[in-house]
Amino acid sequence: MKEITGAKVLVHQAEASCLEQGFCDFPQGTMWFPKITSAIGRSVGKKLGEYPPVVSDILISERFDLQPYGIDGYVLPTPGHTAGSVCVIIEQKHAIVGDTIFNIFKHSVYPPYANDQEELLRSWKQLLEIGCEHFYPAHGKPFRKERLQRTYAEKKR
Repeated sequence: MKEITGAKVLVHQAEASCLEQGFCDFPQGTMWFPKITSAIGRSVGKKLGEYPPVVSDILISERFDLQPYGIDGYVLPTPGHTAGSVCVIIEQKHAIVGDTIFNIFKHSVYPPYANDQEELLRSWKQLLEIGCEHFYPAHGKPFRKERLQRTYAEKKR
C-alpha cells in the first residue's frame, strides 16, 4: 500500500520493530478458546504471522494530530490488545478502533485477544471519556457507544 499510494506509514514505537521485521507475536487469549488458539499461534511462530517488512515514516508514542494532513482528528495510543495498539479519532465522535474492540459476540465487544487486559480497560475508559459516539472495529460491524459502555461496566465489576 505504501508503494502504491505513497502514503506515509505511522506506527507506535512499541511495535516499530515488528513492522520492520515483518513479524509480530500472536496476542494472548482472554477466554478459554482464544487462549488455546493463541498458544497454537505462538507455537507455530513466524509461519502464521509473517508479512512483508515495512519501515515506518512516522513513529509515535503519544497522541498524534492529523490536522496537518487535512483530517479533523488524531491517532491515539490505546494499549491493551498489544502494546502499540492505536485508534483514530475523527471529529471527536468517530473512533476507528481496530482490534482494541471486537464486535463479534452477541452480548459483548470484549476482544478474544489482548496482551494486557487492565491496560485495555484503561484505553476503553479513555475512549468513553473522549465522547465518541460511533466505533468501527476491525472485526464486526460498527456500533454505538452504549454497547461499549455496557461491556466496560461488566468488565470493571
